[in-house]
Amino acid sequence: MVDPGSHLDRPKIWDTAGRPEGIRAKGGDVVHVSSAGAYRGEGTVLRSPLTLTCWTPDRRRWFILFFALTWDGAVFLCMKFGGHGAWLMALAMLLAGGLVSYVAVMAFLCRLTIVVSAQNVSVRQLVFSSGKKVARDLPAQALTQLYVEKAQRHEGTINETEIWRPVYHVMAVLTTGAREQLVSELEDEGRARFIERAIEEYLGISDMSVEGEDRPPIQSDLPT
Repeated sequence: MVDPGSHLDRPKIWDTAGRPEGIRAKGGDVVHVSSAGAYRGEGTVLRSPLTLTCWTPDRRRWFILFFALTWDGAVFLCMKFGGHGAWLMALAMLLAGGLVSYVAVMAFLCRLTIVVSAQNVSVRQLVFSSGKKVARDLPAQALTQLYVEKAQRHEGTINETEIWRPVYHVMAVLTTGAREQLVSELEDEGRARFIERAIEEYLGISDMSVEGEDRPPIQSDLPT
């Protein structure tokens, strides 16, 4: 039985009003406690797995969708009103249009799912920039710290000017000292920092600064 005054009963970060819009959280409740200790090394605390999910559509999705609809409309007009010779061109445009339409759909359907348990941290993410579905699994006991890393993503060139946009990776520091990218290319910094703190709180990892981390000063704003 958990002591009502124990810090185990405090509101969890994934249940608070500070959770960013668009992130859904499920689970993470205490199901067994062998001592009053809440953190690693102070007895056994078992929680139901915590699941964090959110859509991560690309910021360029509306432009891509507009381009796809314009292209497909041009193909339709070419096939409807063009002469017999226009069909070959329309066929080539139709094949390219199918690819453009696929990219447009992908820009809207990127999704991130994180499942955290006492044994494992599992991440499934569809990354738009690479078009790949990434699967990452790390043993929970191998994680010593999480942090958010800011990076720049190249999004093209306009009038010989390189266009770069900030993206945020959630990184994990392992017991071996190695650093692993847990979540890739989130466009919302608030979501990245929420994911970092939610996983740390679930696993009982104290939040500390990491060398090379680009972050605001640590604030004592978690429920106590």
